[in-house]
Amino acid sequence: MGGDKSWPVPLVGPSRHVEWYNGPSAKLPRGVTTALILDKRGNLWAGTPGGLWKIQISSPGKEPRLLRHYGVHDGLASERIHSLLEARDGQLWAGTSAALNQLTVDEKGNEHFRTYGADEGLSGRAVLALGEDSQGALWAGVDHGLSRIARDGFATFTESEGIGRQSIVEVRETGPDLWSASNQISGILPHHFVNERFVTTRPLHPASMNYQTNLAVTVTDIAAPDRIASGQIVNLSQSGACAHLSVRLAPGAIVKVQVGECALFGHVISCDEEQSFLTDIEIVRVLIGESDLAGLVNAIPTAPGVMAVSTK
Repeated sequence: MGGDKSWPVPLVGPSRHVEWYNGPSAKLPRGVTTALILDKRGNLWAGTPGGLWKIQISSPGKEPRLLRHYGVHDGLASERIHSLLEARDGQLWAGTSAALNQLTVDEKGNEHFRTYGADEGLSGRAVLALGEDSQGALWAGVDHGLSRIARDGFATFTESEGIGRQSIVEVRETGPDLWSASNQISGILPHHFVNERFVTTRPLHPASMNYQTNLAVTVTDIAAPDRIASGQIVNLSQSGACAHLSVRLAPGAIVKVQVGECALFGHVISCDEEQSFLTDIEIVRVLIGESDLAGLVNAIPTAPGVMAVSTK
């Protein structure tokens, strides 16, 4: 598997080996893939920090073909994709860092994304999770709450309905039950939808489980090594980190994030002065000691015995 890995979504075939597609003629996306879905027509959709890619999956051993790249020029509110969903009616929805987008097709077959944001009733900006219930309503988990989109319009779930301004990272219906999950300092908390409100369920972990929270973190500005901020991690993943810090860091700053023996390098996306310097950092490199941490981001089946996965 040597050479430049120009497609971050390799296929794992029946022979149980990973097939990387390196052909420059394919013009496939580079970098981190943040969301993956396979539509009803067998096309793979890959969401990245640089837009949305529609890819035709070929048989194992053959290069996939890039059908189209979608960006802000196609109506996307932002090219930073967090979540994807194909609804039962075939509609494609994309959750971006700025709003919710729906792919529409006009009578001439031209594709364009329609945007749903605060003006339409969305409760936040970054759409982190998308789900659909048995009634066909779309659920959008955002950085500051949860919205339900049905035929009669948007419904936002407030604090009195069990959600408020929590960051919702998952929405899923399991049988007759609808659940959402929020990412908090104390960990991932599930919320059960009962009688038009969400009830928070705090898991009872076995006594033998070492459940670690409130990780201490130090963040150093590479351009100004004497500028060091300390605080606690709110959310940490392979691709990003969010932390409450003691010092404000300027958006765009290149930083080193130290969590125990793990060193992460990235750049500051935003820093909210109203939330005790809550900083969003995109992680571009992860080191544990001298070794790279290879992280699995997504994995979905594309055909019998074949799976598409995305890695850093």
